[in-house]
Amino acid sequence: MAFLGAVVGCSAASDEPKATPGLPSFAATNGSWILVRGTGQDGDIPILDEAPISMVLADGVVSGVAACNQYEGGYRVTPRGIVFAGASQNLMGCSEAVETSEEAYTSSVFRSRELAIVDDQLRISGPDVELVFDPFE
Repeated sequence: MAFLGAVVGCSAASDEPKATPGLPSFAATNGSWILVRGTGQDGDIPILDEAPISMVLADGVVSGVAACNQYEGGYRVTPRGIVFAGASQNLMGCSEAVETSEEAYTSSVFRSRELAIVDDQLRISGPDVELVFDPFE
């Protein structure tokens, strides 16, 4: 598996997650989620019907499919948001459109720090990032 990067709490105040009113509990975030819209620092994340982006949160382990390849890592819900750490990803060849979608997602999700559940949607955000997921069974 290739290393995606780690997001670990830093000492600089600007890197800390912002307080999120009504922050969901660890248990409330557990489950399977599918990305329905997202933006990253380079704009909209392409959502392709043939290559959905998923996230599974289960008691500190995050995993899913980033359009083409599977990813896995750790996370923790804090009083101020969410922190991802130690992510890795397998690397299979994909079509250019799918790789573009995957790159936009993976470069955004692990930079996110804020977490909320609004109208049954999981919302993860951070600097120049907003990801919105619907529950997925």
